[in-house]
Amino acid sequence: MPRHLHPTPARHARIATTLNSLGILEGSRGRMTIAATHLGEALQTVRAMGQGDTTMAATMATNLASILMRLGRYDEAAPLLVGARARLHETFGESHPAIVNNENTQAQLALRRGDVDEA
Repeated sequence: MPRHLHPTPARHARIATTLNSLGILEGSRGRMTIAATHLGEALQTVRAMGQGDTTMAATMATNLASILMRLGRYDEAAPLLVGARARLHETFGESHPAIVNNENTQAQLALRRGDVDEA
């Protein structure tokens, strides 16, 4: 394989970021299944790099959970949100926009599950 095509950590990070962006784009177009595939691959790439406990992974997990919720796959979305929130809280504290976004998504999940008290 030519040297410029060898996978490097930087290249993997760019691939993961691109997949995440594609997932968000497809979600905005209403193509939820394709969006979930791209976002899942992005998160999987970050985890394969050994970066599964980073804020980038937590943000990608929140994005994926949002799409999974729109697909009605609540049981898959819930653990992604809980794990992401823990990581984001550890890094940023309570009032960071990423925390607020994650908590909003968790509240939406609770509402969709019919758990008004948790929302």
